[in-house]
Amino acid sequence: MLQAHPDLNVVLCISDDGCLGAAQAFKGAGIDPAGIYIAGWDGALPVLEQILAGGYIKADAALDLEEIGRSIVYTVDYAINGGGDPNVANNYVIVDSSTPDEIQRLIDAYGSS
Repeated sequence: MLQAHPDLNVVLCISDDGCLGAAQAFKGAGIDPAGIYIAGWDGALPVLEQILAGGYIKADAALDLEEIGRSIVYTVDYAINGGGDPNVANNYVIVDSSTPDEIQRLIDAYGSS
């Protein structure tokens, strides 16, 4: 895409894997990250880390892993024992350079590897 459109400076990805690939392409082409805006959708650890560090990837719509974990437990409990609504919707959290504490909270949810 970058070869066909060398003036490309915005990439919106439907998954974070696309963000990582686009960032690598811009880096490989020697393009200054200051003029590039890449945003994704997932909350993958490497993307969150790159947003926090600054660079090509500027924003992400992330799912809160702790909220998903709680939802799984509650949904299974409701399905087995009744007493509640088994339908759960987990909201995305929009993060960018203006939300470093939120990004760090989402990164911390991955635990140490």
